[in-house]
Amino acid sequence: MLRANRYKHLKIFKMKRIAMAIALVAMAFAVKAQRYKVNASASTLEWKGTKKIGEHVGVIAIKNGYIDVKDGNIEGGEFVVDMRNITVLHMDDQDDVKHILKDISSKQFFNVKDFPTAKFVISSYHNGMLTGALTIKGITNNIQFKADFDVNGEDFSANADTFSIDRQLWKLKFGNWIKENVLDDPIQFKVKIKAETTSA
Repeated sequence: MLRANRYKHLKIFKMKRIAMAIALVAMAFAVKAQRYKVNASASTLEWKGTKKIGEHVGVIAIKNGYIDVKDGNIEGGEFVVDMRNITVLHMDDQDDVKHILKDISSKQFFNVKDFPTAKFVISSYHNGMLTGALTIKGITNNIQFKADFDVNGEDFSANADTFSIDRQLWKLKFGNWIKENVLDDPIQFKVKIKAETTSA
């Protein structure tokens, strides 16, 4: 009887140790990703539109966003872009600048009145390639581009190589037939992100 009780207690003890080990493993896998909040004023989104003769370049303001990092890799994230805050650079003639902004802000192109923001949601990062869903003017398409990032304590930084999207996939068009046929379909972007830690 005594031996049976001792065996029973030993069995319970072993089961508790196994349960504790499983719990520790589960806790290790359940470690939350570290969230980094985008510093909008320190981040930039450059754009370039080319046409048959010449090009236009500028900046679109990043409104807000975050990046989740887990085990040294980008786990997810989201960036919101302020489509009402677009600038045109390297042009002296302000009348030309106004015309360009009017054209790309129009209902046929970015339609900033009805869609004041655009959004990019990260789905994965693998072998230096960032993949996600880009929503412009209410239309979502998946894109992929090369990017590198660095984590230094509470600071996160990322740089994306110049990449292009086909504006036709987002129905970004000019109402003027001549302007529509002069503008090339690819729109180029270049992104630099600065972010700091926050609670996920």
